[in-house]
Amino acid sequence: MNRLLSLKGRSLTGSCFILVLLMLTALSGCSTLSKSQLKSVENFATGCDTFSRFPSLLYTGLSDLRKERGLYFASTLSTPETTMKELNSIYEASVLDRKLAKKMDASLLVLKRYASVLKTLSSENRSSVYGTEFRSLGRSLDSLLVSYNSLQWTKSLPTGILSMVGRITGFGAELISASSRAKLLKEFAKEGDTLVAVLCNSLKGTISDYMTLMLDNEKEMIQILFTSYVRQEKRTPEELAKYSELLDRAGSLSQYRTSILTAATSLRKAHSRMVSDLQKKKKFTEFYEELNSFLDDVEKLKRGINEKG
Repeated sequence: MNRLLSLKGRSLTGSCFILVLLMLTALSGCSTLSKSQLKSVENFATGCDTFSRFPSLLYTGLSDLRKERGLYFASTLSTPETTMKELNSIYEASVLDRKLAKKMDASLLVLKRYASVLKTLSSENRSSVYGTEFRSLGRSLDSLLVSYNSLQWTKSLPTGILSMVGRITGFGAELISASSRAKLLKEFAKEGDTLVAVLCNSLKGTISDYMTLMLDNEKEMIQILFTSYVRQEKRTPEELAKYSELLDRAGSLSQYRTSILTAATSLRKAHSRMVSDLQKKKKFTEFYEELNSFLDDVEKLKRGINEKG
């Protein structure tokens, strides 16, 4: 009898050993990310948040330029009727430009909320608010995606990521576990890669086509305007200096447009590399390079805005 109990004990011990081994193997499959890796993901998310503020400024900058150039043109007209017609045209164009700026902001708010989820998952200091924060972010992302797609402005954004947000919310307090957060971060970033790709491609296509046409047209219109402006009467040096100022502003907007396109491209590349390295459990060597390139491009945008005042 004692021998039988001894054999059963050995069998039980062996089974426990196998169970522990299997658990350790499972945990290694969803191993944690290092502090530097998590910080890199957080820095990427912060870069996305910063980038999202800038593209719509291109539309408002163009709107302001077109309005000022239009007012100069209106001042050269000889009758009240033609002047009022031009003023109404200026107003309608300004309203359209502002609407386009709002649509651009709508798409970038989606990016901003997506980045917020990445930032929360990669932060070690927010475990106490995970459940509440994810529920709020999930509702916000859901609302923004539905709202943006209803605009039918560009290609509809994919909504598959919403189910992933729901899964994350369901984990609640379990997200305190570093291994759980690492696993969900990998899955969330993978699901979000299509969303980021569509956002970046839509932004680039819109800015590349529309803005190139509008800015080239604006430069031409400034030259036509001032030809008429100086023919009317002799102008002061201050009035003539406005010609160079308007052309400089158009040139700055063209450069700003190029910077936005460059940053959108590097954002897309950095996210794709991040997802690839996360899935392959690789060190972030290549992601670091793409991340630094993206953050440098965002910093150039910030400097460009600051220099313009």
